[in-house]
Amino acid sequence: MKAKILLKKFSLAFLAAASIVSCSEYDDSDLWNEVNSIKDRVSNIESQLSGINQDIQSVHTLVNAIKDNVYIVSVTPTDDGYEIVMSNGKRFTIKNGRDGKDGYDGKDGQDGKDGKDGVDGLTPVIGVAPVDGVYYWTVTIGGKTEFLLDALGNKIPATGSGDGSVAPAPIIKVDYYGYWVISYDGGVTFDYIRDSSGNPVKAVAEGGDGLFLDVYQDGDYVVFVLTNGTIIRIKSCQCGNTPIEEVVPPEILEDLSPYMNIYYGTNPPVIEGTYFIDPFVTVYCQDQGNGGYDPGDKVNSEYVGFFNQDNKKLTLDFKAESVSGNSYEKGDGSFIAGDGNNFTVYFNTVGATQGISTKTALVISGTKTSGGIGNLQYAFVMVEKGSDPDHKLMEEGVFRVFKDQDGLSEKSSHTFNFAPAKAPGSPLSLWYDYIRVVR
Repeated sequence: MKAKILLKKFSLAFLAAASIVSCSEYDDSDLWNEVNSIKDRVSNIESQLSGINQDIQSVHTLVNAIKDNVYIVSVTPTDDGYEIVMSNGKRFTIKNGRDGKDGYDGKDGQDGKDGKDGVDGLTPVIGVAPVDGVYYWTVTIGGKTEFLLDALGNKIPATGSGDGSVAPAPIIKVDYYGYWVISYDGGVTFDYIRDSSGNPVKAVAEGGDGLFLDVYQDGDYVVFVLTNGTIIRIKSCQCGNTPIEEVVPPEILEDLSPYMNIYYGTNPPVIEGTYFIDPFVTVYCQDQGNGGYDPGDKVNSEYVGFFNQDNKKLTLDFKAESVSGNSYEKGDGSFIAGDGNNFTVYFNTVGATQGISTKTALVISGTKTSGGIGNLQYAFVMVEKGSDPDHKLMEEGVFRVFKDQDGLSEKSSHTFNFAPAKAPGSPLSLWYDYIRVVR
């Protein structure tokens, strides 16, 4: 009987409580405000994520360029930053420096805004820092920089390992609940970015303008300053590579281009080897009728050889010799440009012919094939010359273009045995008399 009374009392209490709840309206506004806040924060941050991850990838490229001895070919200002071109063909863009210092091109960088905390939220900044010559990934949260650690508590390297493998750059994003997450395996898996107390970090859209604070040229190096204070110095190809416009004057290059292909780019094919140009014929002489050859005229067939190609510095050595053995050329430190299978080799020579001082340029273009070099074209330019009252040599600014008539300069086993004397004050020897001398 007592049990029945207790059960009855409990039932009445439950019904009373239920009637109280049913008579009042449940207020879920705080819950929906939080949901909408997450949606707004994620939406605002997603517009920044591509730029953030692009900066992370750029840092990854730069630190591995040091390890791989890759050079910077060019730094070109854009509307909001710089385009960087590397000697291995990679190119990427970074945003202007954020500390107001002069940028690479002398423009003032934009003042960075202080990152604002959200509700227990901070904006992490991914960077790198060197330890014993190896760069490791870091994260800066609330002004405090720490190394990112893997599941075993080890620092995560940004540069490749000794076996040549390179881990992908981290990728960050915001998860469904509005927290920062990061991936170290190319986006397959993600883990929370945590603060110094080990708590997941809420994502906010303010702050975190970028990873790069400043970019400037320092001698033979381009210097990148990261927002965490790390300085990355990359050697510039300005110290080892010369743009074709500095070898061949731009106005001559413009006149030359209709008669031969000029290839640009920083990823040329490897063309090391010796090739035979035969039959070697005239395409065009700017001084035709005034000492120059007529189109189709044959000149001495020749062997050309390319050696010691360095696609990091975009240089190679060059030798050439006529079949008669009476003419020869040697060019140490020639320059190469191109992309895919197409290339252009170019260099200056400084010397004298028939007692007349000369500064000339040689330009060779072609397409690397399995059997040799296809569509080889060969231009000689008289850039400058000394006193020539009798007009023995080509005039300044005049060029002559030749080619392999059958379209293929085949591979050859020819050996170059000569060691011509080098012109005074120049790393290059004299050029062929039959191309530069007026007939």
